[in-house]
Parts: sequence; structure tokens; C-alpha cells
Amino acid sequence: MSIIKAGLSRKGVQRFKDTTTGKVTLETSSRTPLGIKMLSTFLYMRGLSARTVGKIVGLHNTTILTYVKEFSDVLCSNIPINQQIIFEDVEIDELFTFLQKKTQNCTSGLQSTEKQEIL
Repeated sequence: MSIIKAGLSRKGVQRFKDTTTGKVTLETSSRTPLGIKMLSTFLYMRGLSARTVGKIVGLHNTTILTYVKEFSDVLCSNIPINQQIIFEDVEIDELFTFLQKKTQNCTSGLQSTEKQEIL
């Protein structure tokens, strides 16, 4: 099997041709290097928020969460299923709760003194 370069595609990606079969393939590369993905997953697993990891690495926080999901199969396979995990401290980050909508009494933009005169 001998592979030679076969020019560039319209998008500028390198083409490779297998001389034995005649198949042409394109060079595949990820936009983000594997080291950056692993570093961001490691920092997230160490307790940093996705937003903080995103600022450190220079990526969006949803991208960090995508990498964590991508590596979750590998990371969770090392944890025994029957192992009980006891947490000493739990931190809830960026939790928002909606309790009740604020009602505001206004009558077509009138001042408070004008409202009393009408009533």
C-alpha cells in the first residue's frame, strides 16, 4: 500500500491517493487538538466550572461540556458500579430559581400624582 499526495480540494484540504486501489481520501483533522480537549475535561473534572475552563482554554463553555460528554464513557468506565461515593461539600454553581412574577400597577405612563387625581 503506497499513499501519495494528490493535490488540494476546493477548500484547501490535502488529498491523498492510494496507488494500489486508486481511492482518494482527504486529510482529516479536528479543529481542536486532542490535548486541549483532554485538558479542558481534566480541569472540569477537578471542580472548575465550564465557564471558567472555557476562559482558560479559550473556548465556549458549551464546547467544554461537549468534550466532557465525549470523554464521559472513558472517564466513567474506571469507576466501580457498586462503589458508594460520599460527598463532604457540594457547591451549586449558577443556580437560578423563579418564584413569582412581579406585578406592577401602572396606568398608561401617568405620574403617581396624576393617578391619585383620577381616583
